[in-house]
Amino acid sequence: MNLKTLALSGLIALFGANGCATANSFEKPQEPIKYGQSSEFYKCEDKLDGERKVIFEAMEQEFQRNKDKLRMQGYQDPYYMSFSALQKESFGIIGSYGTSEKEEKDSIILRSEIRIGDYSNEAVSYSIGGTYENKPYNIKRVLWLISDAAIKDAEQKYYHKKAAKINNIEDEELKGLNDFSKENASVCMGNDIKLEQKKDLEEIVKKVSNEFADEKDIMGSTIMVKGEKLTKYFINSEGTKLVHSTTFYNAFVQAQMLTEKGEILGTFRIVQYRTPEEMPTEEQLKEMSLEILQELRELKNAPKLGPVAVPAILDSDNSGVFWHEVIGHRLEGERQISQSSGETFKNKLNQKITSDLVTLIDDPTLSRFNGKSLNGHYMFDDEGVLGQKVILIEKGVLKDYMRSRKPIPGFKNSNGHGRTDFSQDPIARMSNTMLMPEKTIPLEELKELAKKEAIVQGQDFYLIFRGSRGGLTATSAFSTFQAFKTIPKMVYKVDVKTGEETLVKPVEVIGTPLSILKEIVAFGNDTEAWNGKCGAESGWVPVSVIAPSMLIKRLEVQNMSKNMWDRIFGGDKQTPPILPPPEK
Repeated sequence: MNLKTLALSGLIALFGANGCATANSFEKPQEPIKYGQSSEFYKCEDKLDGERKVIFEAMEQEFQRNKDKLRMQGYQDPYYMSFSALQKESFGIIGSYGTSEKEEKDSIILRSEIRIGDYSNEAVSYSIGGTYENKPYNIKRVLWLISDAAIKDAEQKYYHKKAAKINNIEDEELKGLNDFSKENASVCMGNDIKLEQKKDLEEIVKKVSNEFADEKDIMGSTIMVKGEKLTKYFINSEGTKLVHSTTFYNAFVQAQMLTEKGEILGTFRIVQYRTPEEMPTEEQLKEMSLEILQELRELKNAPKLGPVAVPAILDSDNSGVFWHEVIGHRLEGERQISQSSGETFKNKLNQKITSDLVTLIDDPTLSRFNGKSLNGHYMFDDEGVLGQKVILIEKGVLKDYMRSRKPIPGFKNSNGHGRTDFSQDPIARMSNTMLMPEKTIPLEELKELAKKEAIVQGQDFYLIFRGSRGGLTATSAFSTFQAFKTIPKMVYKVDVKTGEETLVKPVEVIGTPLSILKEIVAFGNDTEAWNGKCGAESGWVPVSVIAPSMLIKRLEVQNMSKNMWDRIFGGDKQTPPILPPPEK
């Protein structure tokens, strides 16, 4: 007997096997809600065909076998079970200096979820596995093995949880809350979508990548075009059965330049979208490349700004990333009850947390904005719950959180935000986060307000940020601070007397959430959508942020952080090559 088995046996001896569920501990499945068309991307149909039918039927058959028979004698029976799968079909074309390489991949990840106990007091285990071929036996075999692992792990967690109550004091705020929410059962056999590639795409990538070949100061450049089709399968013991397919595409162009002072400067362009029609043309890819070259030429001779705290205008990209990092992650449900979270906005419902101008929503049902397809759109989340629009902040007052099936104080149900990339367990995550200001003004008026703020603060300039490289935020209670960082692409110093804009070297925006939310002054009338991917505890999920430009009264920036390679090689400067680049 190994130590794990011995420990589990000891717990059983302590608590006994009484209280084990009956032979069939699952509640009777509900009559499921059958759905029709949600958007242009999701349409429920009556049946499946082809490979999707084969995969789902194999999952159904093995699910029923496990639901009926998977038990550990003398231990608590499962009360909830789900099987899910993520099938990926993808292509990628990468080009550099007139050469290219193409890669195509297919894969499937299978996941078993088993919950022991009941909705009010439970333990859960997820187990994942994969197969090289989507044949029924291969799928069933993987599900058999991962379900066996999941139930054993869940049983151990369940009895350890009971044992922990001997020493642990129960959180008063969580008394009366279920561990897992009861939700409506749904059925949707979604329409299939084809992953498409434009004609001669590889030749286009190869041709455009050659735009950088004549630039002697360019040390490296890449053009990459990718497409991905995701098909998700889901079945649970409550009666939910879901299959839906969707596609994502992106084009990425980047380059680095070495200056005479040994500084390496880099910039990029990336566009992400849901349909092949939105894929950039050859001319658009070429335009992206030329914009990058122009930016690098300008950055090459730009002066260094250094750390300052001054008024700043963030364009729509930077504004969107700001709201995503500063507040979005902190309004995800699990962070309100997790002992490892900083709990920035816990117990602040119906309290004012920012400017009266701010109304913030998160809406996975929104498929497009101003014609642009949105990454964060989905019909059902990864726990089988219908995605719902949530008003998070209304006129500066906190109203709600994004919620998974993990209940939190004041809310016993999910609002369809339980998400994962299948590498981790699902938790509440953002989808399409949209800022809807109560009042907006033209950019010129925003500049005038920034100028006045700078003069009041005794500053002779303010800043404008254009384009974003992304951001990050620290929300953990184990962090040394609760803070955020966003990274603009291009930063301009604006003279308050002349209005002249001077490009400066890249900087990082830093701050803490509660203080910066009190510095919001005004919003522009130029709302746009920004697509990306967000990484957190449940992996990388596609998201969108929709926001206008905005003015912040006082925003702190710092020099760019040193990265790992800087530390390894002793600095961020290097001597240029001894010889010039070879002739073409």
